[in-house]
Amino acid sequence: MADLSLANTCDNCDKHLPPIHGIGKEPVCERCLLVTTLLTCGGCHEVRYCCKACQRAHWKDHKGQCAENLRVVKLSQSYGPLVAAQRKSILRWSKKTRLIFHVAATFAMGAGTNQDKSQSHCFLLTVKAGSSGDLPSITAISAQVASDKELQALGVPPNSKILHKQSNSVKFIIFDPALPEGLGLIHMFLEDVDTHASRELVGSGNFNWNAWLMDSLSDGGEARPIADFVDFDFVTRTRRAALETWCRQFGEEYGMAAYSAMNLRTNTKKMTTHLLRVYVDGNGGSPPRFKVRSADVVTFEEMKFPRTLKKTIYTLIVDDSLPELISTFPIGLDVQNFTLKGLYHYRHDWLQKLKQDVDQY
Repeated sequence: MADLSLANTCDNCDKHLPPIHGIGKEPVCERCLLVTTLLTCGGCHEVRYCCKACQRAHWKDHKGQCAENLRVVKLSQSYGPLVAAQRKSILRWSKKTRLIFHVAATFAMGAGTNQDKSQSHCFLLTVKAGSSGDLPSITAISAQVASDKELQALGVPPNSKILHKQSNSVKFIIFDPALPEGLGLIHMFLEDVDTHASRELVGSGNFNWNAWLMDSLSDGGEARPIADFVDFDFVTRTRRAALETWCRQFGEEYGMAAYSAMNLRTNTKKMTTHLLRVYVDGNGGSPPRFKVRSADVVTFEEMKFPRTLKKTIYTLIVDDSLPELISTFPIGLDVQNFTLKGLYHYRHDWLQKLKQDVDQY
């Protein structure tokens, strides 16, 4: 096995390097590896593992594919260095970007609904390998749900047949029809997809998964904000707009409550690591009216909250009756414009005083 310092994933246990998320080197999920390298199969050099134990455990499944990988590598090399480099660049690109396919595939295949096609179809992404200067470049051409017959009609090789019968899993195929015969099928992989989590993001909204995926892939594989591609119903949009108006109206009051809840009078540094999370309820009025249900102090890390401004007290308003994607609204109070000592008057009964100030019903 050889070292490979690339953002990639263990083919046995799915642990991966943090850069696969597109940011930094620090772990950002429970499956991120703390190490900076992955090991590759000593035979084909195309499959990665986080440790030798995973390589040994995966060998029975990989043995046949290893021989096929070697055959394809030799075939690509026979067409010259450009074709070999293009094929390898697509393989690396698909490994790095594959996690953003999950949400799109969930909606494309109707996964988790009575029209679920995940066990009879695959998610086919057609790409084109090119070059930008001396570097290979990958362009996503289209994404679609395809059956075995449709795959063959598109010219995808017969060895791409959909054979899996695993619940909550989706088969992905990366295909470049412009490459020489036998090389167009770049990568096939089976991924576990959390259909419930994906659907919770948008609720009953109409998600344009294709536009979102194509836009994300054209942006270097950085997932675009999903909310920009979801059409929510009128009631949901109205409630969200009313929530934003209410939050902005009482921004200073939320800042005072956060100041007291985190005891910033004696520990101002806590505003750099913590925020106040406030759960709210809304009535069915038109427009809706809101009131505070409960509140607690949590860390930025726990909430995966991207702190962007220094010397700012943050409050995160949560309306959990809205789709998860639009259920939160952050409020920042810039303490440079206030005297901190003047904010402490909420004191120990800050939650009750906050309710008195902001509740609308």
